Amino acid sequence: MKKNLMVVIIGLLLSASLFAQEMKVVSLQKYYASCIFNFSRYVNWPADAKSGDFNIAVVGDKKVFDELQTLVTGRTVGTQAMKVSFFKSVAELSGFNHIVYLSSWNNKDYGKLLTKISGKSTLMVAEQEGMIRSGAGFDFVSVDGYMKFEMDKSNIEKAGLQVSSALEKMAYRAD
Repeated sequence: MKKNLMVVIIGLLLSASLFAQEMKVVSLQKYYASCIFNFSRYVNWPADAKSGDFNIAVVGDKKVFDELQTLVTGRTVGTQAMKVSFFKSVAELSGFNHIVYLSSWNNKDYGKLLTKISGKSTLMVAEQEGMIRSGAGFDFVSVDGYMKFEMDKSNIEKAGLQVSSALEKMAYRAD
């Protein structure tokens, strides 16, 4: 009896081990970077923002910056080379950025960021859930153990940007 139980336990452990090896786990930072990259593909900027480099600013999360830097190297948005910059805080943020990603631990400076990007064609992406109700175009939510993004089309349009209907369909929630 004990021998049979031991065989069953070993079999379960081996099958669990094999199953775990087949699963692909993606870090949150890689997911955020991938979403930011894809937002650049599904959002249209006005003509005056379509010259020079396509600038993405990451505020506060070096791992998201690293993942995004790897992802965009050698890539373009239209004819614009994609460039990623890292800023430790909103106070350091400078220049025109097409997209600004704000990590959750920098949310206290959210108002300052909105002031800095006001009147510019900048897409605001926030890590923390609920930030679309405070002006962000996109934020991230956990739904049944899976990360998803939500969007606020009116916030995006206030920045003078147009969002693809395909991106709206991909969003967990589109207001």
